[in-house]
Amino acid sequence: MRQLILGLFFITSLLLPSSVVALEKQELKQSLSSAIDSVMAIVSDANMSKDEKRVKVYQSIDPLFDFAKMAKLSLGKRGYKSLTKEQQKEYIELFTTKIKSSYADKIELYSDEKIMMGELKKMKKRIHISTYVDKSGEKKEIIYKYYYSKDRGWVIYDVDVLGVSIVKTYRLQFANELKKGSAHELLAKLRAK
Repeated sequence: MRQLILGLFFITSLLLPSSVVALEKQELKQSLSSAIDSVMAIVSDANMSKDEKRVKVYQSIDPLFDFAKMAKLSLGKRGYKSLTKEQQKEYIELFTTKIKSSYADKIELYSDEKIMMGELKKMKKRIHISTYVDKSGEKKEIIYKYYYSKDRGWVIYDVDVLGVSIVKTYRLQFANELKKGSAHELLAKLRAK
């Protein structure tokens, strides 16, 4: 009898981690789907002003994104470390504002489109979730890239829109700016915008 109980415990312990991971992945996909539905409902609401919509969209996406990580990745290690602590804080705030505004601008273009969930792919320490915007029968892929944060759990650190990474795009843009000048000058340009 004892061997049977130990055998069942061993089998259960082998199965449990994979079922927990499967449940976690399903919850992650459901969380993204709910946030997208919420954002689309906000953008489509004719009773709200553009400013009200933006505030609500930002509230919906804030829990999903790690904007600080996106900012750091976009500037690169060397560029980020060349800033003082105060400048790093200001850079993250400016970058976050820029990303949120850009996201709101783009999502407003898709207010009448249908967004469908695609597949979830686990890659080492990352998860990618594909979504598709159905625009006049043509599907356009958007991939949300997640990493696991000790403080917040799974959060988005990058988004690929039609095969183009937001982080890589900014990294190239910022690298060009840094070749011409310093991180301090880049910060001044972000402030001006």
